[in-house]
Amino acid sequence: MKERGHILEILKNAKVALEQNDSYELKKLSNMTIHTASISKDVDSISVAVTIYALSKIIEKDQYKNKKEWPDFIKNAKIFLEKAIANLEKDDVELFRRELTKIRNQVNSLSGDIKTFFEEVFRKAMLNKAKMMYEHGISAEETASVLGISQWELIDYFGKAGSVTKYDKTTEIETRVKYARKIFS
Repeated sequence: MKERGHILEILKNAKVALEQNDSYELKKLSNMTIHTASISKDVDSISVAVTIYALSKIIEKDQYKNKKEWPDFIKNAKIFLEKAIANLEKDDVELFRRELTKIRNQVNSLSGDIKTFFEEVFRKAMLNKAKMMYEHGISAEETASVLGISQWELIDYFGKAGSVTKYDKTTEIETRVKYARKIFS
């Protein structure tokens, strides 16, 4: 783990934001994490970013808050987050990773439309963070590899999500020809 101190700070702030039901703060924390993860290519940072972003998307959907599974899911997410923090403070990275994984895995205990929604949120969170990594200059191949998804799924998402960089606009052919002539004359 390359950014232990940063991850620890992000997780502590995420715990507070989750307790306050603050999806905006969770998204902000996730984005801060993905920036660091893109620079260091740290899988743990990426996992934290995806998990925090997914939690932000989950808590902003009011229609699921009346489901019977909702309180247990949020309570358990807070517990797993607290344990992840405690394990990271003890420098036990393996247990930290297990607790973080439990947040996502508890989706398997849900049923019906809430399970489907939460699964889709985690999938889209991963793709959203992949897009951000790509925008930070990490290749699609490397991004897909780090996140454990296929390049095809990633590229398909990029196509559906629209522009992935500010530099992907097509230049008119006449402009390119004029530029090439200028360079070679």
